[in-house]
Amino acid sequence: MKRVCLSGRTLFLLQSGRGGFTSDAGFGNTTRILDAAVDNFAAELGRQVQEQRNAVGLTADSMAQMLSLFGIPMRTEDLEKLEAGERSEIDIRLLTVLVFLLELSLNQVVIACLQQASANIASD
Repeated sequence: MKRVCLSGRTLFLLQSGRGGFTSDAGFGNTTRILDAAVDNFAAELGRQVQEQRNAVGLTADSMAQMLSLFGIPMRTEDLEKLEAGERSEIDIRLLTVLVFLLELSLNQVVIACLQQASANIASD
């Protein structure tokens, strides 16, 4: 048995027969919340990218051009898809440049995803 601490809660992982781990059933909806948060990551990232881009006064076209200068070939249409949450494959270089250019906080993105997921599952 392996113990992992998440935000003050202890999660016990039980080794399954295949060498993997399964979570303790007593941990509640955590797995559902995490799955929902991951599913919502692209949409929340896109929302926050658009919000930050607008806050610094960049158009989608100028932002796409800036990303290209950092070695990330991106057309305006690609940026609009990212902001609409329609881009599920997001690489680490893109995330790093977005954090640098827009002072984007990945912590805020993840926390927003977890809060939304938790609220949705609590209302089920």
